[in-house]
Amino acid sequence: MAFDPLIQNLLKQVSKDEMAKHVQNLCKFTRVSGTEDEEKAVEYIVSTLKKCGVKTDVYEFDSLISQPKQARVDLIYPTLKSFKSITHPFSLTTPEEGVVTELLYVGKGSEEDYNIKNVRGKIVLTDGNASPDKVWLAQNYGVIGQIFISNENVPHEMIITTVWGTPSIKTSFRIPRIYVASVPHEDGEILKLGTSKGKVIVRLYTQTNTTWAKLRIPVATIEGKEEPERFVLIGGHLDSWYVGATDNATGNASCLEIARVLNENKEKLRRSVKIAWWVGHSQGRYSGSTYFVDKEWDNLNSNCISYINIDSPGSKGATVYLLEAMPEAMDFSEEVARTLTGIQVERLKPGRWGDQSFWGIGVPSIDCYSMAPVETRANVGGSGGGWWWHTPYDTEEYVDTEYLVRDTEVNLAIALTLINSKVLPFKLSANAERYLEELLNLKDKDSEYLVDYDDLIRKAGELKSELLKLENSLNSVEEEKVKEVNDTLIRLSRILNPTLFTAAGRYEQDPAVDQPYLPMLNYVLKKDTLGKDNYQFLKVTLRREGNRVSDTLLEAIKVTDECLRKISK
Repeated sequence: MAFDPLIQNLLKQVSKDEMAKHVQNLCKFTRVSGTEDEEKAVEYIVSTLKKCGVKTDVYEFDSLISQPKQARVDLIYPTLKSFKSITHPFSLTTPEEGVVTELLYVGKGSEEDYNIKNVRGKIVLTDGNASPDKVWLAQNYGVIGQIFISNENVPHEMIITTVWGTPSIKTSFRIPRIYVASVPHEDGEILKLGTSKGKVIVRLYTQTNTTWAKLRIPVATIEGKEEPERFVLIGGHLDSWYVGATDNATGNASCLEIARVLNENKEKLRRSVKIAWWVGHSQGRYSGSTYFVDKEWDNLNSNCISYINIDSPGSKGATVYLLEAMPEAMDFSEEVARTLTGIQVERLKPGRWGDQSFWGIGVPSIDCYSMAPVETRANVGGSGGGWWWHTPYDTEEYVDTEYLVRDTEVNLAIALTLINSKVLPFKLSANAERYLEELLNLKDKDSEYLVDYDDLIRKAGELKSELLKLENSLNSVEEEKVKEVNDTLIRLSRILNPTLFTAAGRYEQDPAVDQPYLPMLNYVLKKDTLGKDNYQFLKVTLRREGNRVSDTLLEAIKVTDECLRKISK
């Protein structure tokens, strides 16, 4: 892949010194959402953008924020011992005297781990970092408290609610009603050993501050010259745990530098770009980006080309690249990153994390990020795979400014490819191929044939064939028909992605847990675990979801065929 001279020129303008200065300044603030320090960070972003002459809007909204305060785990039988621990946002606060009950070990906290234990009214001990899906499952089994054994000897700050964004009437029932804490790995192993020898009684203390707060989101806009209404959205979370040098002061600095470079070259941009610094990420479970979706739904739906997430760039030891992107954006994003860095890029299914609030609309998501190699990577979700992620130790000593420049250039090059390509570099036939693969896989595993897979597979195959015809014609498309092609590519992403990636659809947010492609149709894989009534309920669900998939594929075929007819005239 040969980069356009403009892209090469703009990449040379990325300043290591500017970003190092921003990281240093942002690390003066403990950027917990709903605090004065977060507001100071917002003001720093806004003032920096204004000094650069970048048009900036600030969105203010109400968010339910939960700030962890303190926790303690006391072993009171068969011996006395206290363990250092932390609690997590949206954990319930215990009474002053704590809660005392038996502690039961439940392994990784999966459904299989609960099947052989009566845990109602008990506290459970669970392997791994605290996670929303494990807390939700424990609560549904009647557990009153949960203690997680951290993957490291420093517990990681985590959020435990499955509600994505500020709760609505439809999702507020998912707010946790359970006491949750995490202990260092070594202490957790002591507790685990105790449960293997006999009865263990613990006292659990947790204290959180869960309240409504007014938060502010800075959003920069740099207008392109030919299609100013169309825009690429770039974002990264501003709030952090402690000073959060690599998660995500480096990402905030990267976004500021991208804004500066693009604004100084805005006369050369075909389309526009918006850059957002999301608040409410950690303590509000992506409430900032979710609010932005709700507030700007029409504009995002009509005009947003893609969302690029920037989280934890420039971490020490991060020498490999991972790419989480929707199918249509995979090929070109990988090619950009590999060509620019010479590093092989590992493709992954997009995960339900990192302010991915745009799936319901169908906006293609791109998250290309650097990590440590597997052999040196901690079992964590950010900071380049560093053990210091979400701990007080995430300080500037773990920032690698050379890698920060490299990662910023990668994201800038991906953005510029979307901003300035005449025809958008999307490959929608990859989406159709993903439908085909998932449907074939489900057909193979569903011996009862609860869905008319053959019909859906036929439609997915027809769609792929039509999309390949469209893509093969794009190199020679006439200038006056380019807009029609790009409109179609954006329209197809809006049709195909919501069904492929979400259960809730276009106007709601799915829970904050990972799920497979075609998530509702994948319920068929649970049929053997259901009782008679639930099995019948499942059949109704699958019938409806089959209709949804069929309608999605037919609509995409129709839109593709209409475009083919128009550009062939």
